[in-house]
Amino acid sequence: MNKISVHRLTPDMAEQYVAYFDNWAFSDGNEQKGCYCVWHHWTEQKEAERNALPENERPFSKRNYVYELVKNGRLNGFVAISGGEIVGFCNADLKENYFRHSRENDPESWEGIDPDSKVLAIVCILICVRTF
Repeated sequence: MNKISVHRLTPDMAEQYVAYFDNWAFSDGNEQKGCYCVWHHWTEQKEAERNALPENERPFSKRNYVYELVKNGRLNGFVAISGGEIVGFCNADLKENYFRHSRENDPESWEGIDPDSKVLAIVCILICVRTF
């Protein structure tokens, strides 16, 4: 069995990250299969753009968006790698960097937190167990 190592997600992993979600993440048939872990960055504008697309192109909007986020260093976290492939992802970043969890969009979750504080948020952990 291959060893698993953990690495920070970097822009050069964008294609491998997308391939992980295309081929392995939620391969058990889970309804979240097409999420690509972008919900926390997903804006009303992105949803409107997605809804304006022809129906057959809509499934690719999150895929294309996550590729852009990873390539631009805006989707952060850690990947588990085994056998040269991503086998897990932990979406972690400063809370303020997530659109849905920013002070502006989710002020109640910031009550009692000093405005100068940095808060780390872990919003998703996904590990695929498979044999190699």
